[in-house]
Amino acid sequence: MTGKSVPGRLGSDGTRLQCHECGEWFVGLATHIRDTHGITAAEYREQWGLPSRTALVGEAQRIQHRAYALQRYALAERAGRADRRGLAGTGPVEPGAALVPFEETAATLWQQRLHAAGWETWQDAISWANANDASLASIARKLGAANSDDVARAAAGSGVHLQTPTQRRLERVAKHLAAHGTLLTVTEELSRWFADIRHRESVSGFAQDVATTLDSLDPRWRLTGEDRRAALREAGLQSRREMWHYNNTHDKIVEAGFRDATALLRWAIENHVGTIEIGDLIGVKSETVLARLHNASRLDPYAATAHLISSRSGHLEDDGERQQCHECGLWFPMLDQHISVHTGVDGTALTTDLYREKHQLSPEVQLRGSAQWRNEMWHKRLEVAGFDSWEAAVAYAARTHIGHYELAELLNVGKRHIWALLSKTQEESGWPATAEFRDSHSGHLADDGTRVQCHECGLWFRSLNRHVTIHRDDTGTKLSADSYRDRHNLPAARKLMAGD
Repeated sequence: MTGKSVPGRLGSDGTRLQCHECGEWFVGLATHIRDTHGITAAEYREQWGLPSRTALVGEAQRIQHRAYALQRYALAERAGRADRRGLAGTGPVEPGAALVPFEETAATLWQQRLHAAGWETWQDAISWANANDASLASIARKLGAANSDDVARAAAGSGVHLQTPTQRRLERVAKHLAAHGTLLTVTEELSRWFADIRHRESVSGFAQDVATTLDSLDPRWRLTGEDRRAALREAGLQSRREMWHYNNTHDKIVEAGFRDATALLRWAIENHVGTIEIGDLIGVKSETVLARLHNASRLDPYAATAHLISSRSGHLEDDGERQQCHECGLWFPMLDQHISVHTGVDGTALTTDLYREKHQLSPEVQLRGSAQWRNEMWHKRLEVAGFDSWEAAVAYAARTHIGHYELAELLNVGKRHIWALLSKTQEESGWPATAEFRDSHSGHLADDGTRVQCHECGLWFRSLNRHVTIHRDDTGTKLSADSYRDRHNLPAARKLMAGD
């Protein structure tokens, strides 16, 4: 290390040299001074008083040049064609000893370059290239190496090899073909690659090697425009949107841990679940599940699962919570809402009556509907919370001075939904279950210090100002704070809140 460049001395930091002209640092100066300052190496030495034999490359670069020369000599020596004239400037080399200094020096230099690029090993470099679809030339540029062949040899010496981008794409093509049986359905990166190959062939006028390989896999990769659309229609993939779903859904199914659409459908049938659970599992909307299952399979996915369907002609399988669809074999708590996704023999959507007729079900067989399912769901929640009916639940609320929000927490349901249900079950009948616990009466608003009791429903709230608007008077008009006071003979000055 000699510090900065001054007349008569070339500055070096051990790796780079400092240009006298501009003060910038470079691994080698010859190219820089010629391209930037317009002078030759000889003119530069003369102008700055440097000895004529001063090397305009850094020490590390000279060591690497020696390593390359030793490599060439060692390889030639193995082949019996060693010529020591190629080692000019490298120092004396004994026969048979060339590989040792080359391997030691080259390994050290390459390791330094790997570290400078942010990699610990050659495997890290290869992993980066694979992740970024990069080539050996890309690695060479990050390492500051001029020749990608040198990079390939050095990496191979460490036992790692990099596939070319073409090899990697052909690998993806093979996987796509194995999964879908056609190259008509490739999208995005592979589709652009196919277009590029077709373009290069049309420009060059001769066949590309990779095109010949693709022809052997599926010659339809060459199709474009209407020819391609016709082939898609023939394969049952009539639009670009369906083609996208074909690939996208298959990938989602595989990510969820299933081999294909049939395996997913088999799992769903065996576990008594339907489209909602499948949609949640693979990350799609439940209403698109059946169409996606078809698009993700080259064959009818239902054909391979028909033996798992227990619902038969004249019989509807029911496990107590769900019923099994005759058409797809999936299980639904509200079968009457699902069947319209299937069609009859004339292609029209199935209705409840058409479904019964198609599968010879008697009128006595009930297709579970939303009302029935909701009633069963609420009954289970009431049972878990320790109530045998809604009446028991609201009586408990009136007795313990709580409102419908606290009741919703007990039942583990949303606060917004519970009042609508309470209104249907209690409002019309006047909330008889809370009658014996009502302390609020005409002219008096019960107040326990923290809550006040509603005259209408018997539930308790910190303030009634917003709550009373839920109730209606005898004409069906929503109550206001003032009309509530008038209705129950409360003084106009009485605030509808606790502690007044």
